[in-house]
Amino acid sequence: MYKWLLGTVALVLAGCQNEDAHYAPIEGMVYCAEANPVSFNPQVTTSGSTIDIISKQLYNRLLRIDPVSGEFIPELATSWKISRDGTEITFKLREDVHFHNTAYFSPTRLFNADDVVFSFNRLFMSIILITLLVKPITRIFKVSAWIS
Repeated sequence: MYKWLLGTVALVLAGCQNEDAHYAPIEGMVYCAEANPVSFNPQVTTSGSTIDIISKQLYNRLLRIDPVSGEFIPELATSWKISRDGTEITFKLREDVHFHNTAYFSPTRLFNADDVVFSFNRLFMSIILITLLVKPITRIFKVSAWIS
């Protein structure tokens, strides 16, 4: 009984195809998510959906976390060293990293330590985030453009 019903449904659905239908090509990227992003700048929001949707699509990180092992994996940083007292982290950066090039933005230089300092300052020096930290970050600086 069920095989006959299943066969009939499959036959009916197959007849619903319209081979003459013309679909417009998709231009750009289609991304399905459980929510809409609050902003296209994930640095100004705490929405998890915004960070998940936008950050991973647009930005490389210094490190990423392996979802299975929980270990840090290098991305823009090739290695890192944490000081003995845990108050300083020194990142060695990948060289020859290019920024995105678009019709309205043509980068004039490669990624370097200035970009890391800028990003950390933008993230950690906001009053809201400083109040949430147990030990506020007091200084962010570069040792050199790339540490050899």
